[in-house]
Amino acid sequence: MLFTCKRTNKYILKRCSCPTCEWYIRCSKFCDCSIIAAHFGPFSNADIGSMMEITGERVRQIESSAIQKLIKMCSNGEIEPIEFEDPPSLFEESLEYM
Repeated sequence: MLFTCKRTNKYILKRCSCPTCEWYIRCSKFCDCSIIAAHFGPFSNADIGSMMEITGERVRQIESSAIQKLIKMCSNGEIEPIEFEDPPSLFEESLEYM
């Protein structure tokens, strides 16, 4: 499976050489690209923290803050909640490519 770099708009064929890119992560397994890593999730907070060079606890704090913001935006009517009949199983689909 080929992935397109969001910065250069070219196919990702090797490890990222731009550590200042906003999608850069330190993980050679995923070509140092969070776009590729996201496709193969889910990951634990510790895994994400390791790739982002922060602690798993900090990942939990960021996640909690993001969820609270989404809840507030839903209650204010700024965004509509999405309801799934059957939750998508991206993990099982990801395993096919590993």
